[in-house]
Amino acid sequence: MSKLSILVISNDRSLHRFISRTLHDYGVSVVIAQSWQEGFKMVRENLFGGFLLDYCMSQSDPERVLHYMVNTPETAQLPFVLIIENKARVREHLKISGFADQFLTKPIRSENLRAKVQAMIDWTSMYRKTSSSTKNGIELIEFARVVRINRKSVQLTQTEFALLSLFIEHPGIALTRRSIIETLKEREGLESAVKERTIDYHIARLRKKLGAMGRKITSVYGVGYRFVNSHVGDSPYRFEH
Repeated sequence: MSKLSILVISNDRSLHRFISRTLHDYGVSVVIAQSWQEGFKMVRENLFGGFLLDYCMSQSDPERVLHYMVNTPETAQLPFVLIIENKARVREHLKISGFADQFLTKPIRSENLRAKVQAMIDWTSMYRKTSSSTKNGIELIEFARVVRINRKSVQLTQTEFALLSLFIEHPGIALTRRSIIETLKEREGLESAVKERTIDYHIARLRKKLGAMGRKITSVYGVGYRFVNSHVGDSPYRFEH
């Protein structure tokens, strides 16, 4: 199996024991979170093969949890399975909401759990190979919106992640402010978040979060910004959109 762990979000201790025992025998490590808030925080800070969410503990506001899952980059692009009670109403609701193949019904059968987890890890491993890159100590995992510097996670906003990705794609090239703004609008749909008067603010915050690596993003007087790659000399060209 993969070295990727599975996150289990549940406050049901008997469920913890069952999943941990079943997946341990299958060669999968399990991390436990006692609440969905704690679990989603872990997803933002660590790379998992997928996560299992005990939907039953979220019945006070399940719609809020589902909305958060599908609208937050870190969770929306990571495979997950909802664990539900054997209730026809809940199952029908999830099917209508587009989660027809993403739930397990209690009591969970070991073979069903293993099949779901295997599918999640296979998908994550495949996607990670095609959307992960490491350059000069900065690792970008596109599908999970994860950034790591020297193996430590760095929390970036959607705009900051898009900026860093753009800079790394164009090492040594002076990018004009206008080209940066237009590219981010095309890729991310950030019409309102990125404007001429705010781009410097977003880049300043990105530099600060990157720590020493932030010095690789340098200002180019009268033009914009350049990402300095130690293996690529500064280009005399500028990138215009």
